[in-house]
Amino acid sequence: MKGVYHNLDIIYSQLNADYFQNQIQTSVTWGKWGSSRRQTYSIRLGSYDASRRLITIHPAMDQASVPRICVSRIVYHEMLHQKHPVRHKNGRRLVHTAIFREDEKIFLGAELADQWFQQNLERILRHRPIHLKNWTNVLTV
Repeated sequence: MKGVYHNLDIIYSQLNADYFQNQIQTSVTWGKWGSSRRQTYSIRLGSYDASRRLITIHPAMDQASVPRICVSRIVYHEMLHQKHPVRHKNGRRLVHTAIFREDEKIFLGAELADQWFQQNLERILRHRPIHLKNWTNVLTV
């Protein structure tokens, strides 16, 4: 799915070929902005729905200032959820297992992307979409 700045289909296809030998079979899409304007202190940058085989990436990641490597890092992480499905042991859900974490380290640029997130997460949390209706006075001639 093509966003304004990042095309998730291209990122997904590249990652699938480079890291998964095209074995991951899922769709990828941008999430939708919530209607709530309350203060946000956390953000889920991506999610994987196994029942729908769907990766959803937070729309705040579709900004010119967000490096492609960071969007790729999130998509890669969510793809790993299909490769390493949730397991149950002693009544507990095991999501990010040791093998999952080992595969996360394989991603080239992981440290760089993670460092960028640490330095810029606050700005991402503050990001709000610009709606064209807010720009009608500027756009009218």
